[in-house]
Amino acid sequence: MVHRRHLFFTFVLRACCCSALALQPPGDSFTVVSRNADGSRIIYTDGGDDDQRRARGRRRRHRRRRKLLSSPSSTFLPSLPEDRRHLLRETGYLEYVCMDNLQDLTTALRSVLATQRVLEGVGVGREGATALAATLDFLIRDGCGMIASLVLTSGFSSTFRRDIKRWKLFADAAVDAGITLEVVAPSLPSRWFLPVLCGANVCKALCGVAAGAVCGPVQLHWAARLGLGDEGLSEVAAKAGAQRTIVGATGLVLSGLFARWMGGRGANRPVWVGMYAVLTALHLLANYRSMRIVRLNWLNRERMDLILEDFLGRDGGSGDTLGLIDPAGAARVESLVFRPRVRRHQCGVRLGVSFNDLVRCSIESSSELQSRLIGGLGDGYVLSVSNNGRRRSVLVSFLRSLSRRDIARTCLHAKLVERALSELEQSGRRIDSPQLAQARADSDVVRLWPKFEKTARTAGWDLDKTEIAVEGYEVSIE
Repeated sequence: MVHRRHLFFTFVLRACCCSALALQPPGDSFTVVSRNADGSRIIYTDGGDDDQRRARGRRRRHRRRRKLLSSPSSTFLPSLPEDRRHLLRETGYLEYVCMDNLQDLTTALRSVLATQRVLEGVGVGREGATALAATLDFLIRDGCGMIASLVLTSGFSSTFRRDIKRWKLFADAAVDAGITLEVVAPSLPSRWFLPVLCGANVCKALCGVAAGAVCGPVQLHWAARLGLGDEGLSEVAAKAGAQRTIVGATGLVLSGLFARWMGGRGANRPVWVGMYAVLTALHLLANYRSMRIVRLNWLNRERMDLILEDFLGRDGGSGDTLGLIDPAGAARVESLVFRPRVRRHQCGVRLGVSFNDLVRCSIESSSELQSRLIGGLGDGYVLSVSNNGRRRSVLVSFLRSLSRRDIARTCLHAKLVERALSELEQSGRRIDSPQLAQARADSDVVRLWPKFEKTARTAGWDLDKTEIAVEGYEVSIE
């Protein structure tokens, strides 16, 4: 009896549930949205009537069209969520990509002309020319390029990180010089053809080393600017490779048309020179603009001088609220070419000198420097002024391995001494004893360093990534 009653209540409960489901309004449904990291989404809607099925069909067709249109973006641009895609434009990444690929395209077009001229120079199409002679010319040319790449790597590998923009522009100027030498080599006397051809390959080899060394830091910069972090470096590098692939394919087509168009006008026609000059100028301008877009947030010697002059130029750094120049402002005004650091009323700064050089060049005696060496263990460095006639420099010996933030503090200290000495030079006074200038700088650096550190951080500078060239010596007492 109890079993029958249990079955009866079960039957009634199921009937009520089915009636409730049957009476449910057709429009009472829910929607589930699945979003991907690249911004795409898939919508699931619970409901089975004809209107909802047609709506789902329209959404599926819309997704197909959107996926088709977004395929180029996902292939050539870093994948960002939809709410962060504005960073591609606001950070300048899109403009940088356009400028960088434009200079690659101009290089491809000029390389066609250079290849034609080199083949003419080695004797292609000329009676008496042999394949062995051309092969030997190419072997000598390639050997010179290999030697040049090894020399540049050996002498300057440690400086690539400090001056990314300058080395990038140096690489672009080097490849322009190399292509130009290849174009003019066949027009020179035959005895000069091989030396000029070797010089052209040397320039191209220098470009390859320098451009390859700075490519990684630039891609890491864009990964950080786009919010991808260090993990996004691989994606930025992969997308840059895809961009170069499509630019290379475009360059192949345009190069064929360019070679055919230029081939019918003779080797000495002015149109060659004019077209080549336009492409070269466009290449340099594109590279110059691309480096202006890159806003590095760490300090090298050039950017350190910029922000120190800005900081000390505002009432000597005595103000409470200082708007220090930010990375964007520094990117607009910093020098992009290597130039000698020669100024009329400015001393030089040598960081990390040996104690022998400090004693030999300093205006102070060896006993005074030894006493300062013992007393300077807390700061980690000893600073002095060289005794170099009318042109003095600030010498700094490191007593221990300083952090990059401490090196930034050392630069501020040296800058304060440098300004004091420059003021004395401008006033025409003799500097027989710079102890007064050093003492004033010692007190100023204690007062100004916390304020400089705060304003630099507020402006967007990362002092922990400071890259300042030092001579590499570390002094110890044994």
